[in-house]
Amino acid sequence: MKDIIKSIWVSIFIIVVLSALLLFSDYDRRIQVKSNKKDYPNIALMQITSTNLLDNHISGIISRLKEKGFVAKDEHNIKLFNPQGDFGMANTIAREIAHGPYDIVITSSTVALQIFANANQSTQKLHIFGGVTDPYGTGVGITGDKENEHPPYMTGIGTFQPVKNAFKIAKQLNPKIKKIGVVWNSGEQCSEACTHQAREICEDLDIKLIEGIALNTSEVAEALRSIISKGVDAIWIGGDTVASASVNMIVNISKQAGIPVFTNDPEDTKSGALFGLGANYFTVGQYTADMAIEVLEGRHPSTFKIQNNVPERLSINHHILDSMKNWTITPELRELEEITSNQSNNQKQKKIAIINLIDNQLLEDAEKGVFTQLEKNGLKKDIHYTIKRYNAQGDISQLQQIIDLVKQSKPDIILTITTPALLATTAKIKDIPIVFTVASNPKTLNINQENIYGVYDNPAMDKMLAVAQDMISNLKIVGTIYDSSQLNSIIAVEKLRKACKEKNIKLLEMTITSTIEISLATQSIIQKGAQALILSSDNQINTGFPSVLNVTLPHNIPVIVSEISLTDVGASAAIGISYYEWGEQSGVILAKILLNQQINEPHCYEQNNLRTIIRK
Repeated sequence: MKDIIKSIWVSIFIIVVLSALLLFSDYDRRIQVKSNKKDYPNIALMQITSTNLLDNHISGIISRLKEKGFVAKDEHNIKLFNPQGDFGMANTIAREIAHGPYDIVITSSTVALQIFANANQSTQKLHIFGGVTDPYGTGVGITGDKENEHPPYMTGIGTFQPVKNAFKIAKQLNPKIKKIGVVWNSGEQCSEACTHQAREICEDLDIKLIEGIALNTSEVAEALRSIISKGVDAIWIGGDTVASASVNMIVNISKQAGIPVFTNDPEDTKSGALFGLGANYFTVGQYTADMAIEVLEGRHPSTFKIQNNVPERLSINHHILDSMKNWTITPELRELEEITSNQSNNQKQKKIAIINLIDNQLLEDAEKGVFTQLEKNGLKKDIHYTIKRYNAQGDISQLQQIIDLVKQSKPDIILTITTPALLATTAKIKDIPIVFTVASNPKTLNINQENIYGVYDNPAMDKMLAVAQDMISNLKIVGTIYDSSQLNSIIAVEKLRKACKEKNIKLLEMTITSTIEISLATQSIIQKGAQALILSSDNQINTGFPSVLNVTLPHNIPVIVSEISLTDVGASAAIGISYYEWGEQSGVILAKILLNQQINEPHCYEQNNLRTIIRK
């Protein structure tokens, strides 16, 4: 028994020694791996709701953090919280952040500052704020602009909107103006501060300010109609999140009454406001991020002064201005708009909405090609532009809903991928530049709009048929499969019919509506005697191409396609370019638009550099 116990202890001793040796021998490698792994700070971003102003502020923050290397490639270390104006949810989120694993918290808007500051009193996480009208009146312990006049774990910047200057501009545009209306939320400190300034400047300018209270967006319309009934000459929207979130409604109701709207957000001219004078909030976001970066690099928040920073910008909707009686622009205002606009264009991100019909690898390749071309032109994501993707997952009705949503979001540019996406988008959107890729010729699709740019295909069906003839001596019968609901497929098949007729070759056709029909369609065509298959670029065929090969390979039937990358997975031959190259060619046009470069006529042109690839 003693010998057994002794033997066990000897074995355990040997295992321990060997384990120690292995750990020691691997020590340098493990230290090296650890030293090569970059640690990123956990960052929480909190905005109270989605408005153009706050979205631009958040974009500026993220852009600068990425630029300075504080965001991981997969963005795992940064989390955005947005309760969309729900104060109850905002308080829950604030408590979650305060007790969460975050190294620093950045808030956007006065309300977000107030709610998080309240939740953070005991935990005292590092807190940077921006997008705040009047920090000193927020009630969070900021008593002045000196280093020792705010909580030591909190700092940020104020951006008091140029309320008085906005009213002065309104007076310059229309010296006869006597009454201006405003809808504001008396429960918002930032809104109260702006309204107080509006009262002061109205008194100086001999203007009567007509006020209406709306505590939430559902009360805005009634308050606005009451104001309009009192004969106001214009409506003003200041630093109020309720009114800002309702800007489209306010503009539409005022427009029906023939009354212009001016605001303290330059972006609101896109929604139909007459003019907007306010801060460039993308730049404000960058300033906010700069402060957060200094804190992350070791500077203590208590060493900062809290000051006001307003990089001003004036934007005028000249179309609205030209339609308004008694409203005219002065040379001084025109010059001010040009100067501030040029300053803003050097910094502002363009918003790109991507509309796609369906998911498949080839369409993903096309998108990659587009944005690779932007990189080649020095344009970087989240610095020069932002992306929002929309995919209908093959559902045309869903595609229509997506386009309505995109139209409301007012992006700067739309990128469409596939012919159905181009057709549906151009039918509803006429005033936003649309760049397309992986689509047919817009003229063939009866699209005649000035806002369309892109590269279209012209499938060389006659040349594809000639390749089939070279592969099979005495070729008599060829087959094709296509989605008859896609106009680009119909156009390509019509070209193939013409080529077959000229060469006295019989064409067998099968239509499909989904990828699950491809296998049976291919079997049917082969059973009817097809000696080769000729397929154009088609969303259904590209997605279900393996089903074609599963049927044709056992019968040794060659498949000729117009998408050359399909030769990598089994197509016998191809004439065309890859979807990636197609995307790159469309990306050249998109880059020019982003860089404000002139695009020569025509705006739409045929893909070039077609190649022929034949698998051996």
